[in-house]
Amino acid sequence: MSRLSADSQPAKRPTGSAAARATRRRAAPRWLKPLKRVILVALVGGAMGAGGWWVWQSGWVTDVVADIQASVIDATKRAGYTVADVMVEGRQRTDSEQLLAALGIRRGDAILAFDLDEARARVEKLPWVASATVERRLPDTVVVHLAEHQAMAIWQHNKRQVVIGRDGTVLTEQGAAQFPELPLVVGPDAPKHAATLLAVLDAEPTIQQRVEAAVRIGERRWDLRLDNGITVKLPETDLTGAIHLLSQMEEKQQLLERDIVGVDLRLPDRLVVQTVARPPEPTKKTSERKT
Repeated sequence: MSRLSADSQPAKRPTGSAAARATRRRAAPRWLKPLKRVILVALVGGAMGAGGWWVWQSGWVTDVVADIQASVIDATKRAGYTVADVMVEGRQRTDSEQLLAALGIRRGDAILAFDLDEARARVEKLPWVASATVERRLPDTVVVHLAEHQAMAIWQHNKRQVVIGRDGTVLTEQGAAQFPELPLVVGPDAPKHAATLLAVLDAEPTIQQRVEAAVRIGERRWDLRLDNGITVKLPETDLTGAIHLLSQMEEKQQLLERDIVGVDLRLPDRLVVQTVARPPEPTKKTSERKT
């Protein structure tokens, strides 16, 4: 396959001087031609780069892009792509007004200008929200899916009570009275360790239903306060074994129904019972003298 020249005139035979000039041109070094190309590209690229840098620094490009975006958004709003509804799934404890404020969107806003990632990040900062997804459903609906924290316990600290989740997060500082079924934990570091203790108690319902409060002692171990006033001292380690031993003693011997004030489980494989201190009974002579 041959390529025809765009010039249709027949070629003329070169004269002697022309042939000499052609010979001199062909005698030029072969490496000179590519070097010229490199220099030319570098000069052109440098000029374009300098011009582009000046244009960018002047802010002209940014202004043009912003104007284009504003025009596109206005066009979409005129076409009906505006927020009309916000649908929320999974909300139980999250306040609706706080949720709308975190989304940062109002009815009539351009739905295509709504930043989904930024809205999701703000929603996940709300106390009850563990995770969230935010979607747009064209032409006019924003859909929010929430996964909320589960309330684990009431934490009493510095003369106030707050609701905490399973990861120790403070979920709300108000309305603790709305959760009377939650156990009470006390101590500065109680939220950090409460999940482990409560998981062990879940496996021993005989003891769990008797616990009114769990008090963190010295940031090392727990004391359980039972509903009949008995204090159970737990060890620093092996909570499972200690509480299981107490459960067995309760089931077999009704230990917690006896006239005692405390149970010490801090020693391995051993249970120490503290009985009620009673005054000595009067002797017969003392009774006769009083009579």
